[in-house]
Amino acid sequence: MYLFGNYEGSKSKLIVDAKTKKTEIEKFLKDNPELKSYITNKEKVIAQYKLMGLELPKVEIKTKKSGSKKR
Repeated sequence: MYLFGNYEGSKSKLIVDAKTKKTEIEKFLKDNPELKSYITNKEKVIAQYKLMGLELPKVEIKTKKSGSKKR
């Protein structure tokens, strides 16, 4: 989850909204690591979603299935 907004880093600019792809955000954060702690701050993201009247997206955690092992 990322904080929506307009960001201007030392190397590039980015607008984060509902249509912004995760790969775009990750590339921006790689180029501008000084903004990572701000854009990914969970408490700020939760507060922003509440103000906007949106539900937080549910994150699925994928686990490895241990299937039957043939010997």
